[in-house]
Amino acid sequence: MERKYTESDILLKNAESLGIDLIAFYDEVGRLIAEKLVSTFGKNKSYGIICGKGGNAADGLATAFHLACMDVSSVTVFLATRKNQFDSTFAEDVFYDVEKKAKESKNLTIKNDCFANDIQDQDIMVEALVGTGFEGEVLHKRFKDIIKRVSHFKAPLIAIDVSVPNYNPTKTYSLFYPKAKNAFVIDLKLPKELDMYCGPGEREALWVPNKTTHKSKNGNLLYFSQDDKNNDCVISASKDYTTNLSIFTFEHINDNVTTKKRITSAEIASFVDEADTIFLGDIDNELIQYATVKHIMQQFHGKTWVITGESVSLIDLMLLEFVENIVFVLSLEQLGILFRESNPKLATFEGKVKRFCIQNKVNMVLVGNAVTMYNVHGEMKRVPLTAKDPAKATFDMASYIAAFSTKNDLWLSMRAVMG
Repeated sequence: MERKYTESDILLKNAESLGIDLIAFYDEVGRLIAEKLVSTFGKNKSYGIICGKGGNAADGLATAFHLACMDVSSVTVFLATRKNQFDSTFAEDVFYDVEKKAKESKNLTIKNDCFANDIQDQDIMVEALVGTGFEGEVLHKRFKDIIKRVSHFKAPLIAIDVSVPNYNPTKTYSLFYPKAKNAFVIDLKLPKELDMYCGPGEREALWVPNKTTHKSKNGNLLYFSQDDKNNDCVISASKDYTTNLSIFTFEHINDNVTTKKRITSAEIASFVDEADTIFLGDIDNELIQYATVKHIMQQFHGKTWVITGESVSLIDLMLLEFVENIVFVLSLEQLGILFRESNPKLATFEGKVKRFCIQNKVNMVLVGNAVTMYNVHGEMKRVPLTAKDPAKATFDMASYIAAFSTKNDLWLSMRAVMG
């Protein structure tokens, strides 16, 4: 089974690449959660912290450490594993700090290798069994039994980051962003670069097939262009991500990949149906090209679209109603074509692009002196552009986004290109 990455995983990996001390990071998480607990429930309470085996356990352990430092009545850590069986090295490192603190403190106790019957009711219970990477996994029987038991306790039950299935916590304290309805978000003071820039975390989050199975390809990419002048870029990106590629050109035939000349809507239906992502390169605004694009958008819902170059002239904004997942990868000049403006100004485009993305539910990558990315929610990432040829960089980025998006969501694909 392939590892599932989450936004938290990505941020942690990027933090590591920026030289941020992750043990100090977990310590800060624990301190902030402990302060929130004490401000909500008070010091004269007994706190029970239920910890699992992974990174979420590190959050719970650090919380227990800081609760003890704040002189609450008592803190009991219920470790639902053995102390030498953590899946996270960070959890293991934090555990030894907590274990040392327990030897020095009268209000901190650690209970190792706990099962459901070992969990004792406290005034406040905190659950840190699994993190966001758990999604889609089967809950361990021990964890399931523990949740079944503690969900009947009368004490408030607080989940750290995200709760495990099978119960509804009193409140969830989420890291970075809300992961449950009405969750309280722990405000982590991280460097601006970590929030704004992409990094190796995005790359590592990309889906990778299990090489021991028949699933050796990362989906199907269908590329349309006026001619074959940029085919090498698309082929290179597809090879790098092991994506099945079909290319259709309106003027030329390329012998290296699947091609047809002067294609019609009917001819390409089977290829479109099998494609995960449809990539439009430079296509002239002629009737047959417009009719082909319009037909595909209207008839084949659920496809991911990557659009760059002169193809933006084909896009009638009314067509966007038929598309669920789309990204424009554009230079400032091409943005002017999309917005029907001759000279879009750098000083004014940001707000307009953000509104455009939110209103039309599209994603955007703008290439100039920097690469600026927006998603359908108006979130933004910006990365300095080091390429000497912005036009080539624009098409290269579009090619890789198209290749990545066959197996990943568009926002991750966009960021991974710059990671």
